[in-house]
Amino acid sequence: MEIVSLHLVQLFRALLANSDKASDSIPQLPQSSASRRSTSLVQDSFAVRLFCFVRFIADIVECTAFEILYIVFLIEKLAREDINSSSNKKGSLITPNNIGTLLVCSFVVALKYLRDHAPPTSWWTRTLRLPATVLPVSERTFLAHLDYRLSINNDDFQRLRVFFGV
Repeated sequence: MEIVSLHLVQLFRALLANSDKASDSIPQLPQSSASRRSTSLVQDSFAVRLFCFVRFIADIVECTAFEILYIVFLIEKLAREDINSSSNKKGSLITPNNIGTLLVCSFVVALKYLRDHAPPTSWWTRTLRLPATVLPVSERTFLAHLDYRLSINNDDFQRLRVFFGV
C-alpha cells in the first residue's frame, strides 16, 4: 500500500506540475518523469505503467487541473479508509492488483460528480475494453467505501493545491 501510495503521489504531481494554468488543461509530459524517483526496476516499471495509464485516461477525457485535484482527493480519502480497515484486520482495499480499477473508478466518480455531461459507464467500458459488469460493481464498491460522501471542503482543496503547486 505504501509503495502504491508513493507512486500515486508522484504520478499526480507529474501530471499537475506542467499544468497550463491559462487553459487549466494537462499538457504532454516527458515519458521518464514518473520513473526517475523509483528505486528498483520493479517499482520503476510499476510507476511507468501507472503514469501511462493515468496519462491516457486524463488525456482522453480532457481532465482539468481541478478535476485531477479532486481525483487525488477521492483516492486520498479511500486510502485513509484503507488504513483504517487494515488496522481493523479487514485487509487492504488498495493493492497493486486493483489499482487500475481504483483509478478508473476515481475518474468515473469524479467526472460524474463535477461535470454536467460526463462520459457514461458504457463509454468507459467500451473505451477501456472492460467487461460490462466490472465497472458498475466497482463504482458502487468505491462509493460504498467512501460512504457516498464526495464533497470536498475548502481547506482540503487548498491543502491539495498547495501540496501539488497548482
